[in-house]
Amino acid sequence: MLPILALYLLCSCISAMAEIHVDDILVSKSGPQFNIRLNLSNIGEVPVKGPITAKLFIQGKYQQEWYPLKEWRNIPGLPPGSKSSRDFFISETENAALSDGFVLKAVVESSDGERTEGLRSFGPGMWK
Repeated sequence: MLPILALYLLCSCISAMAEIHVDDILVSKSGPQFNIRLNLSNIGEVPVKGPITAKLFIQGKYQQEWYPLKEWRNIPGLPPGSKSSRDFFISETENAALSDGFVLKAVVESSDGERTEGLRSFGPGMWK
């Protein structure tokens, strides 16, 4: 009986994990100003340990390389089922890729090394 109980407890501990997730990358535009919003959540059963680091990259329509846009450090840990968002404001004059269409990539990492990525493509006029 004891080995079965130990196996059950081991399986229960393994299945209860933190899981950080990039829910969405949104873009809205007001005049020449873009607001890029990164939405994160913990879809796991235990807290995601902080600090969490999120890096935002852009790739222009006709480019092969990713260019860093923004890095957020010290995002607090996320309890199970909770969400967090970060905003970044940039104008077309600061990054020409914004006018022709682009891809945004978010790379998110918790303090215990859990890592996830999210991608979102935007063509001209796809923002709100």
